[in-house]
Amino acid sequence: MSHAFLPYLLSIVICACLVCGETPNVITVSVDKLYPEGIEYHEAYGFLLSSTTLGSIYSVQIDGTTKIFANDSRLTSTRGLHIDTSRNELLACNSDSVARINLDTAKVNNLVVLSNYTRTGFNGTVMPNDVVSDGSGNAYVTGSSSNIIWIIDGSSTPSIFVQDQRWLTQVGEIGLNGIEYVKNQNVLLVGHTSKQLLYKVDISTSSVTTVDTQLLPGIDGLTLLSDGSLVVVGNSAKTIWLLKSIDGWKSATVASTFTSQYPNPTTAAVREGEIFVSHAYFGVPDRKKFEIEKITFVTQDNKPDNRSLSFIILAVLLGMGIVCGVAFGVALYIRKRQQRYQQMELPTNEFDDTRGRSLSLPDDEFL
Repeated sequence: MSHAFLPYLLSIVICACLVCGETPNVITVSVDKLYPEGIEYHEAYGFLLSSTTLGSIYSVQIDGTTKIFANDSRLTSTRGLHIDTSRNELLACNSDSVARINLDTAKVNNLVVLSNYTRTGFNGTVMPNDVVSDGSGNAYVTGSSSNIIWIIDGSSTPSIFVQDQRWLTQVGEIGLNGIEYVKNQNVLLVGHTSKQLLYKVDISTSSVTTVDTQLLPGIDGLTLLSDGSLVVVGNSAKTIWLLKSIDGWKSATVASTFTSQYPNPTTAAVREGEIFVSHAYFGVPDRKKFEIEKITFVTQDNKPDNRSLSFIILAVLLGMGIVCGVAFGVALYIRKRQQRYQQMELPTNEFDDTRGRSLSLPDDEFL
Protein backbone atom coordinates (compact mmCIF):
# COMPACT_ATOMS: atom_id res chain seq x y z
CA MET A 1 0.00 0.00 0.00
CA SER A 2 1.34 3.43 -0.87
CA HIS A 3 2.21 5.61 2.09
CA ALA A 4 0.25 8.41 0.45
CA PHE A 5 -3.00 6.70 1.43
CA LEU A 6 -2.14 6.50 5.13
CA PRO A 7 -3.75 9.87 6.05
CA TYR A 8 -6.99 8.85 4.35
CA LEU A 9 -7.01 5.52 6.14
CA LEU A 10 -6.34 7.24 9.45
CA SER A 11 -9.20 9.67 8.85
CA ILE A 12 -11.59 6.81 8.13
CA VAL A 13 -10.57 4.99 11.32
CA ILE A 14 -10.98 8.14 13.43
CA CYS A 15 -14.41 8.89 11.95
CA ALA A 16 -15.52 5.31 12.53
CA CYS A 17 -14.45 5.52 16.17
CA LEU A 18 -16.33 8.78 16.66
CA VAL A 19 -19.49 7.40 15.09
CA CYS A 20 -19.33 4.23 17.17
CA GLY A 21 -18.86 6.32 20.32
CA GLU A 22 -21.98 8.41 19.79
CA THR A 23 -25.17 7.59 21.64
CA PRO A 24 -28.29 6.96 19.56
CA ASN A 25 -30.92 9.67 19.25
CA VAL A 26 -33.67 7.17 20.07
CA ILE A 27 -33.56 4.06 22.25
CA THR A 28 -36.43 1.65 21.61
CA VAL A 29 -37.76 -0.25 24.61
CA SER A 30 -39.69 -3.37 23.63
CA VAL A 31 -41.85 -4.25 26.63
CA ASP A 32 -45.52 -4.98 26.05
CA LYS A 33 -47.79 -2.42 27.80
CA LEU A 34 -44.97 -0.78 29.72
CA TYR A 35 -46.35 2.81 29.72
CA PRO A 36 -43.42 4.36 31.64
CA GLU A 37 -43.83 7.68 33.42
CA GLY A 38 -40.62 7.92 35.47
CA ILE A 39 -37.03 7.66 34.31
CA GLU A 40 -33.65 7.82 36.06
CA TYR A 41 -30.12 6.93 35.04
CA HIS A 42 -27.63 4.85 37.00
CA GLU A 43 -24.08 4.08 35.82
CA ALA A 44 -24.34 0.39 36.71
CA TYR A 45 -27.91 -0.31 35.59
CA GLY A 46 -28.47 2.14 32.75
CA PHE A 47 -31.84 3.83 32.45
CA LEU A 48 -34.42 2.88 35.06
CA LEU A 49 -38.03 3.05 33.91
CA SER A 50 -41.23 2.81 35.92
CA SER A 51 -44.42 1.22 34.66
CA THR A 52 -47.90 2.56 35.40
CA THR A 53 -49.44 -0.73 34.30
CA LEU A 54 -46.94 -3.46 35.19
CA GLY A 55 -45.55 -1.96 38.39
CA SER A 56 -42.04 -3.39 38.07
CA ILE A 57 -38.97 -1.21 37.52
CA TYR A 58 -37.02 -1.96 34.33
CA SER A 59 -33.39 -1.30 33.44
CA VAL A 60 -32.57 -0.30 29.86
CA GLN A 61 -29.12 -0.19 28.28
CA ILE A 62 -28.10 2.26 25.59
CA ASP A 63 -28.63 -0.42 22.90
CA GLY A 64 -32.20 -1.07 24.08
CA THR A 65 -31.43 -4.26 26.02
CA THR A 66 -34.10 -4.40 28.72
CA LYS A 67 -34.61 -6.49 31.83
CA ILE A 68 -36.51 -6.25 35.10
CA PHE A 69 -34.57 -4.41 37.78
CA ALA A 70 -37.02 -4.54 40.71
CA ASN A 71 -40.02 -6.83 40.95
CA ASP A 72 -42.24 -6.95 44.02
CA SER A 73 -45.91 -7.91 44.34
CA ARG A 74 -46.48 -4.62 46.18
CA LEU A 75 -45.30 -2.62 43.18
CA THR A 76 -48.53 -2.32 41.23
CA SER A 77 -48.38 1.03 39.42
CA THR A 78 -45.12 2.95 39.54
CA ARG A 79 -44.69 6.54 38.39
CA GLY A 80 -42.01 9.05 39.37
CA LEU A 81 -38.50 7.77 40.19
CA HIS A 82 -35.58 9.35 42.02
CA ILE A 83 -32.14 8.04 42.98
CA ASP A 84 -31.18 9.03 46.52
CA THR A 85 -27.41 8.62 46.50
CA SER A 86 -27.13 9.51 50.20
CA ARG A 87 -29.06 6.34 51.10
CA ASN A 88 -28.17 4.23 48.05
CA GLU A 89 -31.87 3.91 47.26
CA LEU A 90 -34.23 4.24 44.35
CA LEU A 91 -37.41 6.03 45.40
CA ALA A 92 -40.47 5.02 43.40
CA CYS A 93 -43.96 6.50 43.56
CA ASN A 94 -46.35 3.56 43.59
CA SER A 95 -50.17 3.55 43.72
CA ASP A 96 -50.80 5.08 47.20
CA SER A 97 -47.26 4.74 48.51
CA VAL A 98 -43.56 5.36 47.96
CA ALA A 99 -41.17 2.41 47.70
CA ARG A 100 -37.63 2.63 48.99
CA ILE A 101 -35.61 0.20 46.88
CA ASN A 102 -32.03 -0.80 47.70
CA LEU A 103 -29.87 -0.13 44.65
CA ASP A 104 -27.49 -2.99 45.38
CA THR A 105 -30.09 -5.72 45.91
CA ALA A 106 -33.06 -4.24 44.00
CA LYS A 107 -35.21 -5.24 47.00
CA VAL A 108 -37.89 -3.00 48.51
CA ASN A 109 -36.48 -1.79 51.83
CA ASN A 110 -39.66 -0.06 52.85
CA LEU A 111 -43.08 0.79 51.46
CA VAL A 112 -44.36 4.06 52.89
CA VAL A 113 -48.16 4.26 52.58
CA LEU A 114 -49.55 7.79 52.19
CA SER A 115 -53.30 7.23 51.96
CA ASN A 116 -53.86 8.14 55.62
CA TYR A 117 -52.15 11.49 55.21
CA THR A 118 -54.30 13.84 53.15
CA ARG A 119 -56.21 17.08 53.32
CA THR A 120 -59.46 17.31 55.26
CA GLY A 121 -62.48 16.39 53.18
CA PHE A 122 -60.50 14.76 50.38
CA ASN A 123 -62.01 11.41 49.42
CA GLY A 124 -60.21 10.68 46.18
CA THR A 125 -57.21 8.53 45.31
CA VAL A 126 -54.00 9.77 46.88
CA MET A 127 -51.89 9.16 43.72
CA PRO A 128 -48.28 10.11 44.57
CA ASN A 129 -46.76 11.32 41.33
CA ASP A 130 -43.13 12.34 41.74
CA VAL A 131 -40.47 12.30 44.43
CA VAL A 132 -37.15 13.95 45.24
CA SER A 133 -34.69 13.80 48.16
CA ASP A 134 -32.72 16.54 49.89
CA GLY A 135 -29.58 14.48 50.49
CA SER A 136 -30.23 14.40 54.25
CA GLY A 137 -32.58 11.44 54.32
CA ASN A 138 -35.81 13.32 53.65
CA ALA A 139 -37.97 12.68 50.60
CA TYR A 140 -40.62 15.04 49.23
CA VAL A 141 -43.56 13.64 47.28
CA THR A 142 -46.21 15.34 45.14
CA GLY A 143 -49.83 14.21 45.09
CA SER A 144 -51.44 14.99 41.74
CA SER A 145 -55.03 14.50 42.90
CA SER A 146 -54.80 15.42 46.59
CA ASN A 147 -52.52 18.35 45.65
CA ILE A 148 -50.32 18.24 48.70
CA ILE A 149 -46.62 17.64 49.24
CA TRP A 150 -45.65 14.95 51.71
CA ILE A 151 -42.37 14.62 53.53
CA ILE A 152 -40.96 11.21 54.40
CA ASP A 153 -38.16 11.43 56.94
CA GLY A 154 -35.12 9.19 57.30
CA SER A 155 -37.03 6.70 59.42
CA SER A 156 -39.73 6.41 56.70
CA THR A 157 -42.34 8.32 58.71
CA PRO A 158 -44.64 10.33 56.40
CA SER A 159 -46.51 13.55 57.09
CA ILE A 160 -48.09 16.41 55.18
CA PHE A 161 -45.39 18.95 54.46
CA VAL A 162 -47.33 21.71 52.69
CA GLN A 163 -50.73 22.30 51.09
CA ASP A 164 -51.96 25.40 49.36
CA GLN A 165 -55.42 26.51 48.23
CA ARG A 166 -53.98 27.64 44.90
CA TRP A 167 -53.20 24.03 44.06
CA LEU A 168 -56.78 22.73 44.28
CA THR A 169 -58.19 21.20 41.10
CA GLN A 170 -61.48 19.91 39.77
CA VAL A 171 -62.22 16.19 39.74
CA GLY A 172 -60.31 14.52 36.91
CA GLU A 173 -57.72 17.26 36.59
CA ILE A 174 -54.02 16.61 37.18
CA GLY A 175 -52.53 18.94 39.75
CA LEU A 176 -49.08 18.79 41.31
CA ASN A 177 -46.66 16.79 39.22
CA GLY A 178 -42.88 17.00 38.82
CA ILE A 179 -40.67 18.09 41.72
CA GLU A 180 -37.00 19.03 42.13
CA TYR A 181 -34.78 20.13 45.00
CA VAL A 182 -32.43 23.12 44.68
CA LYS A 183 -29.73 22.42 47.24
CA ASN A 184 -27.95 25.77 47.39
CA GLN A 185 -31.26 27.54 48.11
CA ASN A 186 -33.00 24.78 50.11
CA VAL A 187 -36.16 25.13 48.03
CA LEU A 188 -38.41 22.84 46.03
CA LEU A 189 -39.55 23.53 42.48
CA VAL A 190 -42.93 22.00 41.74
CA GLY A 191 -44.97 21.85 38.54
CA HIS A 192 -48.78 22.04 38.42
CA THR A 193 -50.18 20.48 35.26
CA SER A 194 -53.69 21.89 35.01
CA LYS A 195 -52.60 25.41 35.97
CA GLN A 196 -49.51 25.24 33.70
CA LEU A 197 -47.45 26.89 36.42
CA LEU A 198 -44.18 26.40 38.26
CA TYR A 199 -44.06 26.98 42.03
CA LYS A 200 -41.24 27.47 44.50
CA VAL A 201 -41.56 26.07 48.03
CA ASP A 202 -39.19 27.32 50.72
CA ILE A 203 -38.41 24.27 52.87
CA SER A 204 -37.44 26.27 55.96
CA THR A 205 -40.71 28.28 56.03
CA SER A 206 -43.06 26.11 53.90
CA SER A 207 -44.00 29.28 52.00
CA VAL A 208 -45.23 28.92 48.43
CA THR A 209 -44.63 31.42 45.61
CA THR A 210 -45.38 31.27 41.91
CA VAL A 211 -42.32 31.43 39.70
CA ASP A 212 -42.73 34.30 37.26
CA THR A 213 -42.37 32.66 33.88
CA GLN A 214 -44.45 31.80 30.83
CA LEU A 215 -47.27 29.26 30.95
CA LEU A 216 -46.00 25.71 30.53
CA PRO A 217 -48.78 23.63 28.93
CA GLY A 218 -48.86 20.02 30.10
CA ILE A 219 -46.01 20.57 32.59
CA ASP A 220 -44.94 17.15 33.84
CA GLY A 221 -41.46 16.05 34.94
CA LEU A 222 -38.73 18.41 36.18
CA THR A 223 -34.99 17.73 36.03
CA LEU A 224 -32.39 20.06 37.52
CA LEU A 225 -29.11 20.16 35.60
CA SER A 226 -25.63 20.58 37.06
CA ASP A 227 -25.44 24.19 35.85
CA GLY A 228 -28.60 25.09 37.78
CA SER A 229 -30.96 25.22 34.80
CA LEU A 230 -34.20 23.27 34.81
CA VAL A 231 -35.53 20.88 32.18
CA VAL A 232 -39.34 21.03 32.09
CA VAL A 233 -41.21 18.38 30.11
CA GLY A 234 -44.55 19.34 28.61
CA ASN A 235 -46.53 16.14 28.19
CA SER A 236 -49.52 17.22 26.13
CA ALA A 237 -47.53 19.93 24.34
CA LYS A 238 -44.81 17.46 23.21
CA THR A 239 -42.41 20.23 24.20
CA ILE A 240 -39.40 20.29 26.48
CA TRP A 241 -38.30 23.65 27.86
CA LEU A 242 -34.96 24.70 29.30
CA LEU A 243 -35.52 27.26 32.05
CA LYS A 244 -32.89 29.48 33.63
CA SER A 245 -33.14 31.78 36.63
CA ILE A 246 -30.80 34.51 37.87
CA ASP A 247 -32.80 35.58 40.94
CA GLY A 248 -33.18 32.42 42.99
CA TRP A 249 -36.24 31.18 41.05
CA LYS A 250 -38.37 34.21 41.74
CA SER A 251 -38.59 34.28 37.97
CA ALA A 252 -37.33 32.19 35.08
CA THR A 253 -36.82 32.59 31.37
CA VAL A 254 -37.05 29.97 28.65
CA ALA A 255 -33.55 29.64 27.23
CA SER A 256 -34.48 27.02 24.64
CA THR A 257 -37.21 24.62 23.58
CA PHE A 258 -37.23 21.20 21.98
CA THR A 259 -40.24 19.75 20.16
CA SER A 260 -40.50 15.96 20.37
CA GLN A 261 -41.63 13.78 17.49
CA TYR A 262 -43.16 11.24 19.90
CA PRO A 263 -46.27 11.56 22.09
CA ASN A 264 -46.46 11.90 25.87
CA PRO A 265 -42.97 12.90 26.92
CA THR A 266 -43.06 12.60 30.70
CA THR A 267 -39.73 13.36 32.35
CA ALA A 268 -36.01 13.55 31.68
CA ALA A 269 -32.83 11.89 32.91
CA VAL A 270 -29.19 12.82 32.34
CA ARG A 271 -26.63 10.32 31.05
CA GLU A 272 -23.02 11.50 30.76
CA GLY A 273 -24.13 15.08 30.20
CA GLU A 274 -26.80 14.20 27.62
CA ILE A 275 -30.53 14.59 28.26
CA PHE A 276 -32.98 11.77 27.54
CA VAL A 277 -36.77 11.87 27.80
CA SER A 278 -39.13 8.94 28.27
CA HIS A 279 -42.42 8.63 26.38
CA ALA A 280 -45.45 7.06 28.05
CA TYR A 281 -48.00 6.70 25.20
CA PHE A 282 -50.91 7.14 27.59
CA GLY A 283 -54.21 6.37 25.88
CA VAL A 284 -52.60 4.20 23.19
CA PRO A 285 -53.88 0.66 23.86
CA ASP A 286 -51.69 -2.44 23.55
CA ARG A 287 -48.54 -0.49 22.86
CA LYS A 288 -45.51 -2.78 22.55
CA LYS A 289 -42.65 -0.32 21.98
CA PHE A 290 -41.67 2.85 23.82
CA GLU A 291 -38.99 5.42 23.06
CA ILE A 292 -36.31 7.06 25.16
CA GLU A 293 -35.39 10.12 23.13
CA LYS A 294 -32.18 12.14 23.30
CA ILE A 295 -32.85 15.86 23.18
CA THR A 296 -30.52 18.72 22.37
CA PHE A 297 -31.16 22.30 23.36
CA VAL A 298 -29.76 25.10 21.21
CA THR A 299 -29.02 28.17 23.33
CA GLN A 300 -27.02 31.34 22.83
CA ASP A 301 -24.20 29.62 24.71
CA ASN A 302 -23.91 26.68 22.34
CA LYS A 303 -25.48 28.09 19.18
CA PRO A 304 -22.97 27.72 16.35
CA ASP A 305 -21.63 30.89 14.73
CA ASN A 306 -21.64 30.48 10.94
CA ARG A 307 -18.37 32.40 10.59
CA SER A 308 -16.68 30.34 13.29
CA LEU A 309 -18.02 27.15 11.76
CA SER A 310 -16.69 28.13 8.34
CA PHE A 311 -13.30 28.93 9.84
CA ILE A 312 -13.18 25.57 11.62
CA ILE A 313 -14.09 23.69 8.42
CA LEU A 314 -11.46 25.62 6.46
CA ALA A 315 -8.82 24.95 9.13
CA VAL A 316 -9.66 21.23 9.17
CA LEU A 317 -9.46 20.97 5.37
CA LEU A 318 -6.18 22.90 5.32
CA GLY A 319 -4.75 20.67 8.03
CA MET A 320 -5.79 17.55 6.14
CA GLY A 321 -4.18 18.95 2.99
CA ILE A 322 -0.91 19.61 4.77
CA VAL A 323 -0.87 16.15 6.32
CA CYS A 324 -1.64 14.49 3.00
CA GLY A 325 1.01 16.57 1.23
CA VAL A 326 3.69 15.73 3.76
CA ALA A 327 2.74 12.05 3.71
CA PHE A 328 2.84 12.01 -0.08
CA GLY A 329 6.24 13.68 -0.09
CA VAL A 330 7.65 11.19 2.42
CA ALA A 331 6.23 8.28 0.43
CA LEU A 332 7.71 9.65 -2.81
CA TYR A 333 11.12 10.15 -1.18
CA ILE A 334 11.17 6.59 0.17
CA ARG A 335 10.13 5.21 -3.18
CA LYS A 336 12.92 7.06 -5.02
CA ARG A 337 15.51 5.93 -2.51
CA GLN A 338 14.38 2.33 -2.98
CA GLN A 339 14.68 2.66 -6.76
CA ARG A 340 18.14 4.18 -6.44
CA TYR A 341 19.26 1.37 -4.17
CA GLN A 342 18.03 -1.23 -6.63
CA GLN A 343 19.80 0.42 -9.57
CA MET A 344 23.13 0.93 -7.91
CA GLU A 345 25.81 -1.75 -7.62
CA LEU A 346 27.60 -1.63 -4.33
CA PRO A 347 31.47 -1.64 -4.97
CA THR A 348 33.28 -3.96 -2.62
CA ASN A 349 36.68 -2.24 -2.89
CA GLU A 350 37.94 0.99 -4.44
CA PHE A 351 41.48 2.28 -4.60
CA ASP A 352 42.15 5.84 -3.55
CA ASP A 353 45.01 7.02 -5.79
CA THR A 354 45.63 10.16 -3.81
CA ARG A 355 46.03 8.43 -0.47
CA GLY A 356 47.04 5.02 -1.69
CA ARG A 357 44.51 3.18 0.49
CA SER A 358 41.40 1.14 0.14
CA LEU A 359 38.05 2.95 0.59
CA SER A 360 34.90 1.14 1.58
CA LEU A 361 31.60 2.98 1.24
CA PRO A 362 29.64 3.21 4.45
CA ASP A 363 26.40 1.29 4.76
CA ASP A 364 24.32 4.36 5.50
CA GLU A 365 25.16 5.84 2.11
CA PHE A 366 22.29 3.85 0.65
CA LEU A 367 19.75 4.35 3.43
